Amino acid sequence: MNIDDDLKCIKAQSIWSPAIEATIPLRDVKFNGTLDYPSVFRGPPNPTQDAAWQTLVNRDSVGAFGIPSADFRRLNQTLDGNTTRLSDYQGGQFFATLEVFHQLHCLNFIREYTYKEYYESRSPSFTDPPEIVRIHVDHCIEMLRQKLTCDADVGVITYNWVAVRDLPWPNFNVLHKCRNFEGVVEWSKNHNAPYDGVPLKKPSWVKGLENPP
Repeated sequence: MNIDDDLKCIKAQSIWSPAIEATIPLRDVKFNGTLDYPSVFRGPPNPTQDAAWQTLVNRDSVGAFGIPSADFRRLNQTLDGNTTRLSDYQGGQFFATLEVFHQLHCLNFIREYTYKEYYESRSPSFTDPPEIVRIHVDHCIEMLRQKLTCDADVGVITYNWVAVRDLPWPNFNVLHKCRNFEGVVEWSKNHNAPYDGVPLKKPSWVKGLENPP
């Protein structure tokens, strides 16, 4: 499959995004699903593991960008006075981020929650009241559920007999067709809105939505 075919394939499976071309070329990747695979992203928390996760979710390197109003309308989202603008960036474009980094944040937050005793004093996600933290976790689980069922991975898991078990053992080392994640990260770095990491503040003249969308 060539680059044009890759792009046509991605466009057929995605809504419009300014980063869509960064997802190609597609590539074949065999997942390492061995039960005790020593990935840097798994296991009891430690500084090396935290640094690895931060390379995936750190907003200082992959964060917000601006979308012009003409492109914003392609997202099938409501555009009105409550839509957040980057008022000092490229003529008031609209504030936006990419879904993949929210999904990775959610996965990381669920991971941190499973080691809550370690992260309660280390992660900013645990500065909220306990009931809000619980809602945050449930939100993340629900977002990832929707993502997994939306993508409906049809990769084929085969099975083997192993000496220590009487039941078939799944082989999770499955070949997948993957988007170019590094390309998406590079796109995000190149399009970061230069707002110096300071959270945007609601202008005094904006009333705001009655409830979050």
